[in-house]
Amino acid sequence: MRSYRANKGAYFVETACPPGSRPDCKGVCNGPSIKDCAGVCYTPSTTASATGSISGTTLTVTSLTSGVLYVGQTITGTGVTGGTTLTGYGTGTGTTTGTYTVSASQTVSSTALSFSSTGVAAANVLDCGSNCYAAGGTAPKIPDCLGVCGYNPLYTGSATATGSASSTTLTLTAVTGTVYVGQTVTGTGVSAGTKITALGTGTGGTGTYTISPSQTFSSTNTLTFTSIPVNSPDCMGVCNGTTVRDCNGVCGGTAYSDCGGYCYTPCGVLPNKYRARNRRR
Repeated sequence: MRSYRANKGAYFVETACPPGSRPDCKGVCNGPSIKDCAGVCYTPSTTASATGSISGTTLTVTSLTSGVLYVGQTITGTGVTGGTTLTGYGTGTGTTTGTYTVSASQTVSSTALSFSSTGVAAANVLDCGSNCYAAGGTAPKIPDCLGVCGYNPLYTGSATATGSASSTTLTLTAVTGTVYVGQTVTGTGVSAGTKITALGTGTGGTGTYTISPSQTFSSTNTLTFTSIPVNSPDCMGVCNGTTVRDCNGVCGGTAYSDCGGYCYTPCGVLPNKYRARNRRR
């Protein structure tokens, strides 16, 4: 493989790529491969458009409209031989006008050209909070129904623990599940709307955490930690709506439970009273 010497001021470095180009993460000069958020090298799909002409196997690009030209891209356009691909760089570097080499000898007058290559999807992607996670997995954070980026309940789940609070310090002595920043804390004596705002010595299990608002409660409490979006849709899909399901699971329904826990519809017969009347017969 030909190597080039690049002047770096007081010294020279050896590179496999000519001046004006650079190797991608797979070592291909001006290649399309990049690293995902976890540092895994992959080759994504690429597209570009340009205006140019072909004479023999030389493509002359006079205008690069969008994208980057990469070796291996398929070229389409009026008069272009089917299956023609970009095979090398001449005076063009992929991001500039100039000459390039194509796979099939042909003559094409100046026309609009499209360039494309099929790659693979990244193995790891960023969520709305810039957290890196496996593609196709559960994102740590997702936009809620108003587009506010917050913790994903499916990712953080819920946890229970035994703990006490003094001012803004929560001390957990036993934990089932995992405690995360942003979770809502509920339990006897816990102020409404209490949330975990920062990690202390605890990193998901026992230890200390910062909570808000400031409060004090004893260690006899069983605490529940849940992740609730800032804005949530009701059962009708209305963001921050107030419609709920009745005891029969009907959204906006009118059935509710009697004192014995039986579900019934108003103006109907109370199940408990009905049973009592039958027993007296």
